[in-house]
Amino acid sequence: MANKNSNSNIMFLMIAILVVVVGIVLLVVFGGSGSDNKEESLFDRTVKATDLSKDTKDNPTQKKDKAKVQIIEFGDFKCPACKAFETNYMDQIEKDYIDKDKVEYRFVNAPFHGEGSELGGASAHAVYKVAPDAYWDYHRALFEAQPDDHNAETDDEWLDLKVVKKAVDGLDIDQSKKDQIMKLVEDRNSEPYKQMKNDSDLTNKYDVDITPTVVIDGKVLSDPMDYDKVSKAIDQAIEKKNK
Repeated sequence: MANKNSNSNIMFLMIAILVVVVGIVLLVVFGGSGSDNKEESLFDRTVKATDLSKDTKDNPTQKKDKAKVQIIEFGDFKCPACKAFETNYMDQIEKDYIDKDKVEYRFVNAPFHGEGSELGGASAHAVYKVAPDAYWDYHRALFEAQPDDHNAETDDEWLDLKVVKKAVDGLDIDQSKKDQIMKLVEDRNSEPYKQMKNDSDLTNKYDVDITPTVVIDGKVLSDPMDYDKVSKAIDQAIEKKNK
């Protein structure tokens, strides 16, 4: 009888030790990789950063001299979420990161919503070609021209030549440059329209199916509409580059 109890106690002790060991292993595997899981939760997928950088070298770019981190947004001037990203977040990103020479920012026009999207993209390239220093003012003006009740899924073509001309006229540049821009916009065979088509091709090449799509050093943000996650992802990229 004593033998039986002794064997039971040994068996119980072995099971207890096994449970503890399994617990430690699980803690190491899942707890130890917490930071990686946390980082992965910020991103949906990755693309080849060097290829994307090369493909977008002629796109509108906002930066200082020594920025190490590259942010590339695929957006559409007719997209309400893109307007929200631009008007709610971009001033802060510019203040916290671009002006402090921590990141450079590029924009790719993803013409998902008909002729208005194509016109917006082509006109933006025309401004960048003729008056690059005025580009970001034009960029903001087009988003601010988007009606607050605009539904991107409908066919309402609010973004027309009249809207483009008003935004161009509002730029602080010489009238001759405004005339050059409008001439390019009105010629569908002009270089800005070819650049707009190239942007469209890039959205396909990098499997962009929603706007805004924001890529930080090759990592595609899972939720660009959550600024805490956006800033955390940028901070991680900066920290990694500075190691």
